[in-house]
This record gives sequence, structure tokens and C-alpha cells, in this order.
Amino acid sequence: MKKMSILFKITFSSILLAIAVILSRFLSIPLYSVGLPFIKISLTSSVVMFGSFYLGPLYGLVIGAGQDFLGALIFPQGGAYNPLFTISAALCGLLPYYFYRLIDLTKIEHKYPFVLGLILALISSYLTYFMFSRDSIIYLGHEYQFYLWVKILFTSFSWVLSILYIILVIVLKDKFKKLDVMKFYYIGTIGTAIFLTYLVRVPVSTTVFCIYLNNDFSLFSIIFGCRLLTSFILGFIDIIMIVIGLNVSLKFKYKGALIPKSELLKE
Repeated sequence: MKKMSILFKITFSSILLAIAVILSRFLSIPLYSVGLPFIKISLTSSVVMFGSFYLGPLYGLVIGAGQDFLGALIFPQGGAYNPLFTISAALCGLLPYYFYRLIDLTKIEHKYPFVLGLILALISSYLTYFMFSRDSIIYLGHEYQFYLWVKILFTSFSWVLSILYIILVIVLKDKFKKLDVMKFYYIGTIGTAIFLTYLVRVPVSTTVFCIYLNNDFSLFSIIFGCRLLTSFILGFIDIIMIVIGLNVSLKFKYKGALIPKSELLKE
């Protein structure tokens, strides 16, 4: 494998940045129509986190922060640009690399996704607490009731999804075992890094949104719960997209940021 040149990294990160802006501004689904302006369904995070895994944390940070800044500057979607929102976007590109390195040092995820299972259990536990600790919420002047069947359905979904994530990682590891990506990356560690990033990013973005609402933190738990559930669902797509992206990137014969230096110049 060849070492990436600065020119290659800048060029490739520019391409990822352009893709992230397009996904964020034109191919995302904001949930304004259902009264959730703080939720947007998008594949942008997959591109940003891939940049962190492949190019390194600095370039991931630039891609994450850049797509938010340039997107707001060139394609504004209501309201003035708020630099605080860029913090959350930057973390999406900065943290995945470091979380992968940290978990990989323990080698605990190399065979089975134990840490990922723990993280998913913590997320599901919080979502269960969120639903059963209240009977209703008041948002934008409207009261939304949490009926018992809604609580059961909601919490059951989160726990079933957690189990499916673990199964997904194990299945992908088996299905992709002949792919080049399996020689250099661990799918369980990738999944763990993704969800650890969300666990940091979601409370930060929720805090920023509450500050944006004139420091109104009364809605923090509601916004946090909704954002966490959205991230929980999107994580399924992130894992698949990033693993496929890393496998394709190996065709370039350049050593990715997470690949050991011993692979340098090897064919």
C-alpha cells in the first residue's frame, strides 16, 4: 500500500465534503410536518464518519464542520447560520477515528461485539425510562399522550433493534469475510465507534438546540430522546455504508488512517 499524499487527502476530503453538502441539503428529510423541527433524516453522518475512518480525525472534522458551514452559507434553509450547530457536525467527523483506536487497543470487539451490545443496552434502557417515566409530553402547546400500548411498542422496538444490530454485525462479519475490508478493519469495532460518537454528539446537539430556543432546557429530555432514537435507527445504515465504503477505498491502494503502518508499501 502507498502512503496518502497531502494532495490526495485534500482532494478526497473535498469530494466527500461536496457529497455531504448535497446529502444534507437536498437528500435529507426534515420532520417539520410531524412537529419535530429538530429531527432530520439524512445519510450525511455516514459520509462524514467514513472520512474520519479513512482519512483521519482532522480531515473528518473538516468534512463534518465544512458541510454544516458551507451548506448553511450556500444553501440556507431558513434562519441565520448558527456556529454552535457546527460543533455537533464537527464531532461527527472527529470522534469515530479516536473511538475506533481506543476500542481496538483492547481487542475486545475483534471476535464478538461485547462493547457494542453494552452500548445498545444502555441506549435501549434510557429509551425505556424515557417512555415509562411520563404519561404525556407538551410540545409547541400540544399535549401528546403516551398510552400503555405506545410505551410497550416503543420500548419493544428499541430492544428488538438492539438485538438486530448485534446479529447484523455478526452476519456482516461472516458475509464479508472474503472481502479485503476484513483484513484491515473490525466490523464490531466500527459499529461501537459509530454509536459512541452518537452518544457524545446527541447530547451536545440537543444542548445547542435548547440554547437556540432562547435557553429553554425544559424540552431537553424530549429532544434528546427523539434524536437518540433517530440516531439509533440511522446507525443501522451507517454501519453498512461505512463498511462498504472502506472496502471500496482499498481499491485505491492507499493506506487508510486506521490501517497499520506495517502494511505500507505492501502489495
